Amino acid sequence: MKKSILGRAVKYFAFVIALFVCVMAGGLKVNAAPRTMPDGGLFDAEYYAAQNPDVKSVFGTGEAILYQHYLLFGKNEGRLPYSPSAAATAAPVANSAYTLPDGTEFDPVFYAAAYPDVVATFGNNPDLLFMHYQICGMAEGRLPRAAASASAAPAQVVSPQGITEAEAYQRIASLQTVYPEGMRWDYSVGSYLYKGFSNIYYYGYECAGYAFLVNDYVFGDTPNARYIYDGSHSNFHVGDILRYTHRYGEHSVVVWQVTPEGVICTEGNYNSSVHWGRLLRWSEIDAGFQYLITRY
Repeated sequence: MKKSILGRAVKYFAFVIALFVCVMAGGLKVNAAPRTMPDGGLFDAEYYAAQNPDVKSVFGTGEAILYQHYLLFGKNEGRLPYSPSAAATAAPVANSAYTLPDGTEFDPVFYAAAYPDVVATFGNNPDLLFMHYQICGMAEGRLPRAAASASAAPAQVVSPQGITEAEAYQRIASLQTVYPEGMRWDYSVGSYLYKGFSNIYYYGYECAGYAFLVNDYVFGDTPNARYIYDGSHSNFHVGDILRYTHRYGEHSVVVWQVTPEGVICTEGNYNSSVHWGRLLRWSEIDAGFQYLITRY
């Protein structure tokens, strides 16, 4: 308790000094868009004042004093330094690392580059990106840093059609423009007739239909698919279809990358839509593995 009170007193004292300096300097005018502050942070004083009338009523609208309030108090209180809608046009984040409780490093530059959908909403602010990863991104299977996906470069396993994993990776990636993130994909889409098996009509709906479609796109109509019931990690290759059980039922995904942490996939019927880039960790795969369908 004494340490907490002392810490607040130190912050308050520093803030009073900053306030005095700003008042003596005459303050600065507010800005209509985020701009880079002397310490490299992004801040929009006009937005901050409008969203925090309690702060504005005490400290006014001067940019410098509002920024000091944000640094000393607002950031820890969860106040935003600028509008998320305007953040997408802000300058790129600096290449700095944040550390998670388990020791994993988070790289905001990698995260912003890898997930433009997040940047479109939260912008390039590294604090907001880090917050997104902890609250949403980790659960969604997003990667925190480039090192986590470094081993995703496909090995040169070759299918009977002569398609390497590197080529399979590129073919899958090309489908992002045809089946973009968030595109509706559920039972209403209908069924898809899989070409991977001969002498059998193999239809798939929802997640299975999407997986069959992507797998056929990568490997063509040659009916050379086979089941693998051994879930050894070495059996997973780019383009394979993984069927597994999770707490909500069964699900099919297409393996897009294989990493030390698990499998990065593309999938249909993920919240009734197409989803790209989710990381299925090996622990989750091992717990619910049913089979793989491979064309290698």
